[in-house]
Amino acid sequence: METQRLTDLEQLLLLSVVQAGDDAHAGAVQEVLAERGERSAALGSIYVTLTRLEERGMVTSTMGDPTPERGGKAKRLYRVTQDGLLALHRSRRILDRMWDGVPAPDTATS
Repeated sequence: METQRLTDLEQLLLLSVVQAGDDAHAGAVQEVLAERGERSAALGSIYVTLTRLEERGMVTSTMGDPTPERGGKAKRLYRVTQDGLLALHRSRRILDRMWDGVPAPDTATS
């Protein structure tokens, strides 16, 4: 099976899920994306993209335990699958090849 291609946002969200660890709910993913990825995204966009990634088999989700902070509602927790990791590594290899030979900007004139 050919590994599926990822959009920029899909890559960043998969990486954010990995970085968020076992508590990878949409809010935590949003925080990691902002802090490490220097990118903001609305929770609605994050949910839509994570749902699409789940449909493609790149993440799985489960319902966590209900929490008092959420009025007894449970959070959906996400985890990257092996297919998701394969897609991430493929994307990185492609980007590395594309970057090969790109000169650094001249910082003396900046």
